Amino acid sequence: MNKKLLIVILAIVIISLVATTSEKSLVTELPIHVEVSEIFEVDLQKTFEFGGIPAGLFATKSMNITNNLDEKKKFTLKVTELKDWISFSENYFVLEPKETREIKVTLSIPTGTKKGDYNSILKVYSSNY
Repeated sequence: MNKKLLIVILAIVIISLVATTSEKSLVTELPIHVEVSEIFEVDLQKTFEFGGIPAGLFATKSMNITNNLDEKKKFTLKVTELKDWISFSENYFVLEPKETREIKVTLSIPTGTKKGDYNSILKVYSSNY
């Protein structure tokens, strides 16, 4: 395997989602995109781009969620589409003020999925604890 491709595949993209408001509730939305293809590739951009993944395989990326407020907050992660394809290491958790949590997002392409582009929205909800 090409060394450069191996480095790209092994790279983890950290996305910091920062809550910077004192409102009681906040929702941050982040588009998710994957192309079902015959080859495995990772697109390292500032969006949550999974790149090309063959049907029957999976990819995992990481993101950091930080509570930048001075009060404890609870967070919930949900996706709008591809709900059976996307899973989180944690989808409900509480963060103390200034605490950061690394969340792993795994996208598993079902065997037999037709080639094409697939999209979803990752929603990060925060509210008072």
